[in-house]
Amino acid sequence: MFERLVLTDVRGSRAQLDFCLLRANPSLWLQLEADARESRRCGSLVRGTACLDRLARRMDEEAARSVFRSSGID
Repeated sequence: MFERLVLTDVRGSRAQLDFCLLRANPSLWLQLEADARESRRCGSLVRGTACLDRLARRMDEEAARSVFRSSGID
């Protein structure tokens, strides 16, 4: 799929984050997702939104699988 998330704002500034880093740090992921959502709403996030959406779905799926495993529902 993808190994890193690259986001670009209207000024051309870029943020690159490794998927493994985000997966290992759920609080970082949640903060990034919230900030990116706000940047998108304001119109300042211009690139990386599709990748961000795919990553959000993947993170949600992994979280759900983890909950099911912990609950004994495989």
